[in-house]
Amino acid sequence: MGGIAAIAGLAFVALIGWRLIPARNDEGSSASEMSEYVAELTVPADSKLIGKRISEIDSDAEKS
Repeated sequence: MGGIAAIAGLAFVALIGWRLIPARNDEGSSASEMSEYVAELTVPADSKLIGKRISEIDSDAEKS
């Protein structure tokens, strides 16, 4: 029974499934795609990191 289900699944992917995947747009570069992502960090109110720039925090993080 499992073999039949596997063959049916492979047949579906080979004949129909690949058409359901959206076409890839190669015009944009990966750098432009990454610009859409945003990271957020919550810093406690009594943290010594408040008021520091990312470059200052980065050097402290490398020491830890």
